[in-house]
Amino acid sequence: MTKTLTLITLIWLGLIMFVSGCGEDKLETPTQNQIPIEPQLVVFTSDIEILADAHVKGSASQFQRVSDDISVKWDWGDGQQTPYSHNLVTEHTYRAEGEYLITLTVRDNASTSVIATQQKTVTVVMKTEIVSETDGATMRLIPAGEFQMGNTFFDEDLFRRERILSEGLPHEAPIHTVVVDAFYMDVTEVTNAMYLQFVEETGHREPRRHGLHKPSSHPVFGVSWHDAMAYAQWAGKRLPTEAEWEYAARGGLVGVRYPWGNKITHNDANYAGIGDRDRWGTTAPVGSFPPNGYGLYDMAGNVWEWCLDAYDAEFYANSPSINPISGGPIEQIVENFREDITPRVSRGGSFQVGKSFLRVSHRNQRNKAGFLWYDRGFRCVKPLESELQKLQE
Repeated sequence: MTKTLTLITLIWLGLIMFVSGCGEDKLETPTQNQIPIEPQLVVFTSDIEILADAHVKGSASQFQRVSDDISVKWDWGDGQQTPYSHNLVTEHTYRAEGEYLITLTVRDNASTSVIATQQKTVTVVMKTEIVSETDGATMRLIPAGEFQMGNTFFDEDLFRRERILSEGLPHEAPIHTVVVDAFYMDVTEVTNAMYLQFVEETGHREPRRHGLHKPSSHPVFGVSWHDAMAYAQWAGKRLPTEAEWEYAARGGLVGVRYPWGNKITHNDANYAGIGDRDRWGTTAPVGSFPPNGYGLYDMAGNVWEWCLDAYDAEFYANSPSINPISGGPIEQIVENFREDITPRVSRGGSFQVGKSFLRVSHRNQRNKAGFLWYDRGFRCVKPLESELQKLQE
C-alpha cells in the first residue's frame, strides 16, 4: 500500500431518511453549500471516502420535518456511540483506517418509540504525509500502535548475577509493552535552512560554534534542549517523547538493533567508525542514507536528537503503558520548558560516536537541558489530534 500524503478532512455527513409515505429508506445527498469546501479537501462521493484520522460531523436536523420532539442516537461502528440527545448535530473522530457502519436512530420522545433507523458505511483512509506550514518540513504519519520498548539484546539476569554487560545498559531494560497514539514526525532532522528561518523571525540565538554557516541541507547541531523546544513551539510542533521516538525509529520492525535490522555499515548511517572509512567526518546532508520502514531518514547517526522526556534511569520499571512520558504531563513540560533544567534524553547517536550508540534502544542521559551540546540536533512531531483541532477552528 502506498503511503500518500494528505491532510485530514472534515466531512459534513448528512444521513437523511424520508419516513412519511415512503416504502423504503433513502439517502439525500448533501448539496455543495452544506459541505465546508476548501481547495485541498475532497467532497465525498456516494462511497463517502473519508480521509486521514477522520473527523466526522453527523446531522439529523432534517428529521425535524417528522416531529418537533425527537432525540437521536449515533452508533459510529467503532465501538463508540452517543446516548439519545436532543442535539441533532454531533461529531466523532475515527482513530484507525477501515470501513465503519454508522447507524443513526431517531426516537419520538412523546411515545418513546423509534421512528427511523438509517445506516451508512464510511471508509477511513489514512493519509501519510503533511507539510508543516511554518518551517515547510515534510512530516510522515506514524500510525498508532503497540511495541516492545527497550533493549531485546540486554541480558539483565547476567548483569545482575555477574555485573557483565552483554549489550547495552541497564537503563534500557526491562522490555515493556508501550502503546502510542498516531502522530506526524518530521521526515528529516531540522536543517540549517529551517533553523535559520527560525532565528531570523524570532531573534533566537544561533547554534554553538559553527553558527548557521554549514550547508543549508545539513542538520542543525550545537543546540540545547531549550533551543529545540523554542523552535518546536515556533513551528507549532513539539519534541517527540522517548516512546514516540523509539517507536518511529523501529520503523515497524520488531526486536532489531537498528532502524533497518541488526547489522550496520557506513552505507546505512553517518557515524564515527573504528577501522571503517568515515565518509563524512561531520554531518551529512539530511536524507543521504536510506529511510526506515516509516519513511524517516537518519533515525540513526548524523546528530543526536533531543526528546521531550526528562531522563530517569528507573523509568522503564514503572512506565505507564499508554503514551508514557517522564518528567510530567506533556502540556506542563511544553508550557514551562524555559525554566526547566532537568537533564533530558537524546536518541539516535551522531557522527561523533560509534555504532553501538546508534541502536534504537540506546538512551543518552548526559544531557543538561541548557547546555549547547556540539552534536545535538532534533526533529519535531505533531500529534494527530492537533490537526483535527485545526480543522475544527
